Amino acid sequence: MCHRTGPCLRFSAGVGPNHLLAKLAGKLEKPNGFQYLDSENVSSKIAHLVLDDLPGISRAMKDRLMRAGVYDVVTLCQLDPRHARMIWRSVEGERFVRMLQGMDIPLMPTQRGGFGNSKILSPEFRDPRRAYRVGRWLVEKATARLRRDGRVAGRFSLSVSMLAGPVWSRGVSCFPNQDTAFFLRLHRALWRSLWRDGRPGHVIAVGVQLGDVALLAERQGDLLKPLAPAEKTRGERVSAAVDQINARFGDGSITYGINAPHPGFFERG
Repeated sequence: MCHRTGPCLRFSAGVGPNHLLAKLAGKLEKPNGFQYLDSENVSSKIAHLVLDDLPGISRAMKDRLMRAGVYDVVTLCQLDPRHARMIWRSVEGERFVRMLQGMDIPLMPTQRGGFGNSKILSPEFRDPRRAYRVGRWLVEKATARLRRDGRVAGRFSLSVSMLAGPVWSRGVSCFPNQDTAFFLRLHRALWRSLWRDGRPGHVIAVGVQLGDVALLAERQGDLLKPLAPAEKTRGERVSAAVDQINARFGDGSITYGINAPHPGFFERG
């Protein structure tokens, strides 16, 4: 098959006894490779990762793990699941560690609270102007996921972590929608607010979050627009058309102005 498709067609896949190990396996040789993880090889295969490379390990959870003496992925894999429950202060900690150890733990039904993406920036992206463009890319990715799920968001939040200084975070409520261009305008407005507070230094991380989500099919109409219940706005129809073109011709075939796709092992959030 390779001689018929050529070297430009890439494919990554991962296999494991549960969704967590399958996801980790699929990322190990991305964008072109195949890996299998199970209880026998997982510790050695992912030993090079840091704790918050793992999906579901936030910065706060990483700090909590380190306070408990869990400093690396290998130690986490070997942790007693009952101890993990205490660290997480939830049964989810026990489930997470049992999955790392190769147990077949089924997914629990969840209710969507929001759509977000965040990125720890590599050194060449830490200038605030480049970090802003990474934020635009994250907005495009999050809103595309929002539309695929048939939902709208009524709140947009931005967080910017400086290399030296506190985390800057702001949010704004809005009419529930799924229009990428609309959320990009909110993203720009919040960055302007950040600059008014003082020119940011080097940025270590950027995150965007779409909150207060609901189904588009359940959205109420608006007499002033005018907009019927569940009817898409003009901007939402344009966004859906962009999704169709990118699905057919490849991600990034059409973008909403200038952005900065950021390489990395995992997108956080």
